Amino acid sequence: MSQVFSDTTSTILAVALFAVTALAFYRRVLRPPPTPFWGEDLALLGVTRVVKYRGTAVVCGASVSGTLTARICADHFYKVILVDSPGQAKTRSYQQEHPHAYLIFMLDVLARLWPSFLQEAEHSGGVRTPADFQIHHGGISIPAPHKAFPSAKLPETILLRRATLDALLQRLLFRHQSSVKRYVGTVVRLNPSHETKRRLGSVVVRSTDGVEEIIQDTSLVVDCTGGLQAGLKWLPEARYDLADNLRTSYDPKTRYFTTTFTVSDELKSRLPIPGGYSQAGAIYGFGADVTYGNTGFVITRMDNDTILVCCFGWGKFDVPKTVDDIIQHVRSVQGPGKVPTWVLELVEILSSEAQHDCKYLRLSPCSFIKYHAAPNIPSNFVAVGDSLLQLNPAFGQGCSKAAIQVTALNALLSCPHRPSYLPDDFSQTFFRRSAEYLEPVWSNLSFCLPTDYGYPTTTPISGEAHSKGAFIRWYMTQVMLAAIHNLNVSLVMFNVQMFSAPGTSLISPSILWSVGSASLKRFLQSISSI
Repeated sequence: MSQVFSDTTSTILAVALFAVTALAFYRRVLRPPPTPFWGEDLALLGVTRVVKYRGTAVVCGASVSGTLTARICADHFYKVILVDSPGQAKTRSYQQEHPHAYLIFMLDVLARLWPSFLQEAEHSGGVRTPADFQIHHGGISIPAPHKAFPSAKLPETILLRRATLDALLQRLLFRHQSSVKRYVGTVVRLNPSHETKRRLGSVVVRSTDGVEEIIQDTSLVVDCTGGLQAGLKWLPEARYDLADNLRTSYDPKTRYFTTTFTVSDELKSRLPIPGGYSQAGAIYGFGADVTYGNTGFVITRMDNDTILVCCFGWGKFDVPKTVDDIIQHVRSVQGPGKVPTWVLELVEILSSEAQHDCKYLRLSPCSFIKYHAAPNIPSNFVAVGDSLLQLNPAFGQGCSKAAIQVTALNALLSCPHRPSYLPDDFSQTFFRRSAEYLEPVWSNLSFCLPTDYGYPTTTPISGEAHSKGAFIRWYMTQVMLAAIHNLNVSLVMFNVQMFSAPGTSLISPSILWSVGSASLKRFLQSISSI
């Protein structure tokens, strides 16, 4: 990252940034950033509606987003049907053996929906641990803000493989929400209401035996089909006109090679993990730095005495094919920092002595369906999770992004003035409100798209250039550099990453001042060393 200041352009940007922040400081505009809209909605989770909506809520897809959606619908509708498609279950299985990060916001949501969630997760073999994901950007440690919290203890996360989480959430759902019924089959089509085309009236489903049934009196239809994004097919077939450019996408060409190691009791004592195996959570993460290279890796504990080593990269790189290739990948990553010797030793011991299972994954393109810009959406149709926004999973935001959408949906369903049926503007209100958060995550103050666009192998959105996001990418590097020595910057960056604060917090005047000061200080130091 020191190369950022090795050319004139970066120097000018640093000085300009400092000048802007100095102006902001002297104008006394150091005020707190806005509260994210979902923060106020958290208190409404888990509260049962006094008079529930008539009819049936149909949740199409039993992914994490589908299970969470069925859970909140159980508080608002007398009857909920969760359609679990075998085809979607196969799609989910491709993700289940790869790392997943569950951010603080998601843990908060899960605890409100099921107060016993953390205890149940531990009972399922999960690891409760401080939410320190041991991030090293290009090998440079970006410390978590432990000292900013009482007793220097970060909020907790849970380390679970996706398959374990899916099974746990469904057990909790059907154990505690008796109004939710599972239908194993596939949604065939959606039918408009006989009374008005402005809302959907029924859903046609097909069982695994090929028998079609009609779910009548449908109050709400939720597309939770994930990357299939089936709503784009269902709605036109039901004669709802959608714009051709409703879906925008780009392809970062990211690939994973994940090895799950089963750790025996004897091996635990010999693994060179700082603090020992029993105290480990996320063990080490090497994030790719666009300036230096296109590969990285993650090592983390997971449930039931497993350790996952995920090798990943953008575009062209030597993807590991066997467990023996992992150590070469870990040695080959490039950045201003070096991989510690103990990490190399850990990978060597696991590769040679632990039972293991390897999985390869070519990640899908990223996409955003802008339903909020479509005028003809049925008033009782919404989409949640990857059915609406599909991000690069390398940044660990997927499940938590779905939790935000579920929180927003629950808040709308909780409005006391709602009639027995959902109002005519329900769908538009939901998609518009979701877009308030999703648009910035998709394109602006997010590290996803700017990082993805930093690689020439990425296929950008039609009409866009790889240069989009270059300044944000540069600025976020300066934020990380400042966070190394500035606890307040570290805390704000942590809260943004955990979805506990909006991305705009990173450009609040106080943060701009701190980042600009640190940038100018490094610039002056570089001059004095010449």
